[in-house]
Amino acid sequence: MILQACLNGVRPPGWHPALPVTAEDLAEDGRACVRAGAAELHVHVRGRDGRESLAPADVDRTVGALRARLPGTLVGISTGAWIEPDADRRLACIDGWRRPPDHASVNLGEDAAPLVIGRLRARGVAIEAGLAVPDDARRLIESGLAPFVLRVLVEPDEGDPREALDTAGAILAVLKGAGIEKPVLLHGVEGAVWPLLDRAFKEGYAARIGLEDGDRLPEGGTADYFETGKWASDSINQAGLYGKAHIAGSSKATNFDRIPDDADIRYSDNPTYVHFTSNNTIMGTEWHRMPPTPPGDAWFVCDASSDIYSRPIDVTKYGFLYAGGQKNLGPAGTVLVIVRDDVLERQVRKLPWMLDYKLQAAKESRYNTPPTFGIYLMGQVFKWIERQGGLKAIEKYNKEKAQVLYDAIDATPFYTPHARLHDRSLMNIT
Repeated sequence: MILQACLNGVRPPGWHPALPVTAEDLAEDGRACVRAGAAELHVHVRGRDGRESLAPADVDRTVGALRARLPGTLVGISTGAWIEPDADRRLACIDGWRRPPDHASVNLGEDAAPLVIGRLRARGVAIEAGLAVPDDARRLIESGLAPFVLRVLVEPDEGDPREALDTAGAILAVLKGAGIEKPVLLHGVEGAVWPLLDRAFKEGYAARIGLEDGDRLPEGGTADYFETGKWASDSINQAGLYGKAHIAGSSKATNFDRIPDDADIRYSDNPTYVHFTSNNTIMGTEWHRMPPTPPGDAWFVCDASSDIYSRPIDVTKYGFLYAGGQKNLGPAGTVLVIVRDDVLERQVRKLPWMLDYKLQAAKESRYNTPPTFGIYLMGQVFKWIERQGGLKAIEKYNKEKAQVLYDAIDATPFYTPHARLHDRSLMNIT
């Protein structure tokens, strides 16, 4: 299955403070989505004025930025008629691209769709045939273009889940009746987003979705976050898609050179949870203590990706702890998640099965075939740690290594460490 991340869609600038518009922002968000597991990216190119564009300069700038940041990741764009209503100008734009995308979505309900498909094919751009209603599928069949498309993009316009599922089923039935066997990419809008993603998982289709974080944050609820670097800031942006992200403490004013002091931390009145990133790789800072106890029954959520298993951790102090495997545990593509039982029961919205932690826990992380080799290698790392004397021995060794390096840096005026002295990371030095 392929998960394609749609980074911005038709939403206008200002729709949300985290909406990526510039080529640089799209490249940065694209990298975060790929790190989270997306296999491909789909973007709506914007001009410097923020409006959607197919102009060569804008497409070249955006595609170039994405490829520079994410070499090897397939990049697709929208060619909707609303972006450039004049068909001749749309074709001229395609002719002028110096950095064409890997694939492009073409809506079969648009009059100029066959011409656009032909021009894109001439430029070596693969085609996603956008089908919103069964008549679009019939048009694809009658045009004779079906053999030449990369995949069919089934994206009903209905936001109602039942109606969207019915329309998707009708589109697929038309294609099946005509013997069209092409890879299917499902994409829903509004209330149909998750039901269509769920169907994609069940039936083995690919899916397009705007990646969103927040299955534990109720709509309109507040979660507290510590703003201490790049990855902490990304978490704040994503949480804002579902509720309010309150900044309980920040070191942004000093270019993230420190962990906020307890005296500077201000929790909101009733947060659902408190999130912090335990080690900030880019800025070279690390939490060497737990944050102050939050109010009410809020629990701690921790992104421990870059210092997990570098020292003992009392997991009873956390409600939810997660860590990408690529730093200390094993190969990229594996993730360690530790969830407290009562937190597991507090899921606040229905989710597709593959994103449902409660289901994954009930199936012992084997609801689908897991990344077996990555898990095997992670097990080998755990055994190696035990042979070294366990996490206490690893922590002692890490402190000794870091001290040698910091002492060497501090002994010369040539280097100036970025992080404040008592917040320096044992994992990485900036």
